[in-house]
Amino acid sequence: MKKILVILCAISMLLLSVSGCNVGEKSAEIEEGYLSYETTVYEQVMEQAEVEPVDLSILYERIKQTVEELNQNSNLYLEMLSFANDYENFIPVTPAAIRESKPDESPRGGFSLRTESNHRIGRSEGLFDLFPRNSDDIRLTRLVWDTPGYFDVFGIDVGGNIEDAESILTQWGYAGREPRPFRQNYLTRNFGKERVAIILIVAAGDSEILEIRVVVGDPYRPTVPTHEMY
Repeated sequence: MKKILVILCAISMLLLSVSGCNVGEKSAEIEEGYLSYETTVYEQVMEQAEVEPVDLSILYERIKQTVEELNQNSNLYLEMLSFANDYENFIPVTPAAIRESKPDESPRGGFSLRTESNHRIGRSEGLFDLFPRNSDDIRLTRLVWDTPGYFDVFGIDVGGNIEDAESILTQWGYAGREPRPFRQNYLTRNFGKERVAIILIVAAGDSEILEIRVVVGDPYRPTVPTHEMY
């Protein structure tokens, strides 16, 4: 119980320090910053921990199963947890370089999402990171897109309806949280399952999805990284 309280305190401090980031063309005025997804993923884990300790090795396997389910039922730029070496446009980076990244720097392993003709798709981006963090495996842990017609997660795309998306994600077992205020009259809706987070951004008072983020959290870290790429 004491360890749980310490972790919860750490998460609270992180949440106070985390802010927002770019959305799509409709919200281009939002400056880049940080996005927190701890609310969905780690509150779920802490709630379970109150009942019984979390076996991290089992959680790791559950995460992989959840990611496999997501990949099979989505149309993504790359499959989540893909190995960096399998991506032909990957700019080589070593595990040591990733570990040496400072919190105030953009994490190594980032890339923009591009068409076959090499045009960047909006402000869409991805991140290869160490997964698990205690290994040297560099895998895809985050995808972000703000342009409709290219990708979807469980059939949900930018431009879709947030209520429809919530219904779909609930059917797939993702637990949602109440809307959270985001910069300049925007809201985030966070949905999580086994430390896999799907984050949807909408304008306050509107139901149109402006940006989608898919993030895979590390099972062996007591808290999520405070430095986000986006």
